[in-house]
Amino acid sequence: MADLERVMHTGTLTGSGSCELCAHDLVDIDRCFRHESKVDAVSHVTLGETKYKIVRLDASALYARAEDKSGVMAARTGMHVIINFYDVPEAAAGCAEALASLAEYFKEKGR
Repeated sequence: MADLERVMHTGTLTGSGSCELCAHDLVDIDRCFRHESKVDAVSHVTLGETKYKIVRLDASALYARAEDKSGVMAARTGMHVIINFYDVPEAAAGCAEALASLAEYFKEKGR
């Protein structure tokens, strides 16, 4: 079962670590991408119980940070939205690099 189908069927998607997303979390990320040209309208994204302030948003990438300095990054490809979390600010650069590489891989494969 595809991840989005699993979310819609069970209501949650569990990633690596302790990350768990609900269908409404994915809808919130999609809302950000759909309104990326109106950054003021999408100044934050809430995933689980954590509110993240968007620091960068364009048609294919979202970067956001929580008050505790943890963060989330998302990349949109043709068929996928890849979501990557980090717990400490020092991990942000590595997180961004991994996200960009995986997104590029999917784009090259036409996915």
